[in-house]
Amino acid sequence: MLSPLLFNIYVDELIVRLESSGKGCYVGDNFFGCVMYANDLFLISASVSGLQNMLDICYSYGIENHITFNHKKSVCVMVGHNRTKFEAYIYLGNMRLVWADSIKYLGIMFSAGSQLSVNSSHIKRKFYMACNGILSYCRSVIEFVKLWLVRAYCLPLLTYCIGALDLTVSCIRELAVCWNDSFRKIFGYRRHESVKLLQYYSLELPFEYICDLQKWKYLSNTAGCLSRAAIFYHFKRCTVHNMS
Repeated sequence: MLSPLLFNIYVDELIVRLESSGKGCYVGDNFFGCVMYANDLFLISASVSGLQNMLDICYSYGIENHITFNHKKSVCVMVGHNRTKFEAYIYLGNMRLVWADSIKYLGIMFSAGSQLSVNSSHIKRKFYMACNGILSYCRSVIEFVKLWLVRAYCLPLLTYCIGALDLTVSCIRELAVCWNDSFRKIFGYRRHESVKLLQYYSLELPFEYICDLQKWKYLSNTAGCLSRAAIFYHFKRCTVHNMS
């Protein structure tokens, strides 16, 4: 599977140009104006002029390297308290981009407001559709088989990327209701009946604990990646020093 690696090499110069431009957002001396995974590019700027400059860099790089950015799939969002009073034209090449109230990045819907927040309604809708679809096709099987199917094919829709997301308490509670509703549906519980004991004896965790576990896994994996990167950087510096 060389495709992801080759693509990263192909677009690395674009990220270098964006960082070298001095535009975009920084935390200390670290550049956070460009977030890229595969072919999904997310630009972050504190000013409209900075964002336009970064888009111009992307467009010029695309022309030089035969990359076409789809303006129909590209939108701008404003995050902040005064976002409703804001008007400006942003262009990708000669095509004007629209301002939207929400964006989709790596399968997650985000709503723009005073801050960028996860749109839980999109996640809940996908979960209920998948759960109802599975349970409608296996009505005759025992409850624990239904639970296994829901855990295997529906629960990942709720836990997708949650380790890397800063979810609000209310959002976690809303997703927890979805997980609890699946137990009520499978075991014939009424809408407001508690399923905590049912989850306990089914050896299943409440969603709040699942969320904490996903966060811990994400942080552990991130710490491991940072450690490996630090070791590689130290090894690279030692190699260069020895060669010199």
